[in-house]
Amino acid sequence: MIYVGKIVNTHGIKGELRILSNFKYKNEIFKINNFLYIDNIKYQIRTYRKHKNYDMVTLNDYNNINDVLFLKGKQVYSLREYVKEILPEDLIGYDVIYEGVKQGKVKYIMQNKVQEILVTDTNKKILFLKEFINNIDDNKREIVVGGVFDENWYIKYISTHVWWIFKWIYNKTCDSKENSRNKYSWFSRIFKGSS
Repeated sequence: MIYVGKIVNTHGIKGELRILSNFKYKNEIFKINNFLYIDNIKYQIRTYRKHKNYDMVTLNDYNNINDVLFLKGKQVYSLREYVKEILPEDLIGYDVIYEGVKQGKVKYIMQNKVQEILVTDTNKKILFLKEFINNIDDNKREIVVGGVFDENWYIKYISTHVWWIFKWIYNKTCDSKENSRNKYSWFSRIFKGSS
């Protein structure tokens, strides 16, 4: 079973449920006659529609708001077989290979607002995007990736870009050989405002 979202409220008097879902493939889940699981009880979708940021469903045998109030606040799950795509959860336990070297096994999935991040047991992080994942081999249970991040990836990223920014500033401010002889003159002009 896969987590789809949460029932945040009811809508109207005919038993319609308002589900808040960030699930990437919800268009494959929310189909008429598909099953949803709430508290391990199977419910069949009778109707579905989008309304603002919500997925609105009615369930078979529930035609009144009073019949569905007990579902408010519950988490919604569905069957994995409805989704044809590879999900990040499918890759837990797979070996991660980068440049021919094993980086560890996928331990868990970290969620953020943009995309999922695979985290290995050695604390390496891989963005779950097709640009970063070169190949997934189900037989060997391994993922060949084009890039991994360690705990301090952002420090390396920022320091690299800061160096390029300072180089650009240096080139812009040291327009003559006189200015470039004093190796800190460009720095002092920017931060102290002196010439």
